[in-house]
Amino acid sequence: MYSKKFWDEIYINHYQDAPWMDDSWKTNVYKTIEEDVALYARQGNRPLHLLDYGCGNGRMGYYFSTLGMVVDLSDISSVLVERLKEEYEGCKNVRVFRTATPKALFRREKYDIVIAWNLFHHLKPTTWHQFVSEFLDRMKMGGLLFISGWDKDDAVIKDDHNRARYTQHITWFINDLPVYIQDLPCEVLIDRKLEEEVPVFATKRQFRYFVVKKK
Repeated sequence: MYSKKFWDEIYINHYQDAPWMDDSWKTNVYKTIEEDVALYARQGNRPLHLLDYGCGNGRMGYYFSTLGMVVDLSDISSVLVERLKEEYEGCKNVRVFRTATPKALFRREKYDIVIAWNLFHHLKPTTWHQFVSEFLDRMKMGGLLFISGWDKDDAVIKDDHNRARYTQHITWFINDLPVYIQDLPCEVLIDRKLEEEVPVFATKRQFRYFVVKKK
């Protein structure tokens, strides 16, 4: 995973124009996750506790706070985190903090839902097992982990590992994620392709969408 310094520089220079900071194209994604939460999440008397990890502009996590969930927004960049603290100051049920790895998350917190949206294609496949393991350690039994990343059929990545426009770093398609985590205490409930139109690129990108349940 890229360093804190790397992401700080990205957010200093591209806070407004990075594609993941404009989520006007993600409304259908929110609804997809919302439907799967309703279908698979263990419902109780307390609000669901959600972590949006690598949260970008934080609006995905914020959306779920408007549905009554308690939400933590987390990112490695202190530049981003400080801006989000100002943006979401006073928002009920929303907390913003910085952490470098899932292992560094608050040990006292146990989440019903963890979202790692478009994070794993920035991670080398050799780290996927570690990241999922650390997420599971911070999740309640039966908790749900939502993961997305480039699909192998994406028009850009199938020709060559995509060097992202802003990061200029190699990314990976994540279709083989289930193979890397098959020995962990979890099961893959959903493994399918999503197509998302990204206006800043004037193109459609192919994503792989996983829902993983802790056993």
